[in-house]
Amino acid sequence: MKKHISLLVAAVMGVAVASADVALGVRGTAQWGLGTTVDNFDGSELDLSRMWMFGGFLYGKIPVSVVENLYVQPELGFTHRIAGFKWNDMKYALTYNAIALPVLIAYDFPITQAFSVTVEGGPQFSVAMGRMRLEDKDGTELVKADPESRILFSGIIGAGVSYAFSSGTAAIFDMRYDLGFNKLEFENSDTGLFPRGLSFSAGFQVKF
Repeated sequence: MKKHISLLVAAVMGVAVASADVALGVRGTAQWGLGTTVDNFDGSELDLSRMWMFGGFLYGKIPVSVVENLYVQPELGFTHRIAGFKWNDMKYALTYNAIALPVLIAYDFPITQAFSVTVEGGPQFSVAMGRMRLEDKDGTELVKADPESRILFSGIIGAGVSYAFSSGTAAIFDMRYDLGFNKLEFENSDTGLFPRGLSFSAGFQVKF
């Protein structure tokens, strides 16, 4: 799996270098698990204070030459997810790490020479890394097990803004909703979760 991910990253970077006016960037992300569901627990039993994800992403914005301001935006990121829930008046959390690979279509709407608004959307492919953990409210590990399947698929839609400091550098801020389509669950267990959430990110990009 690591070899496949490395080859994919190398291919993306190769396309990026070969493209004119490509932008490369890095962004940090925090997500609130709005819409996340945990099997066998209804929405009223979710612990919203622990429905968080955080991580970081590298990305490229590769222009589509036939349409001005339209980009293909492949990304590679690492995330740590926490899904909190309540059971018998006790609080628990499912936690896991994942490598995320979104491939988005992004369109910039220039507002001024320095400021622009972007809309974006597309699929995301994620791979759960390591083992899933079940923790109590104090963070004590209760169960640690491999997931039934490590592959997750989701769709992303979002919008953001960027501010250019120069012709080649810019700060970026965006908000996205990640709609998970399939379930991540423990081996030999009916307990699992559909990871979904509203994310906020900030970063910096350089255009070549």
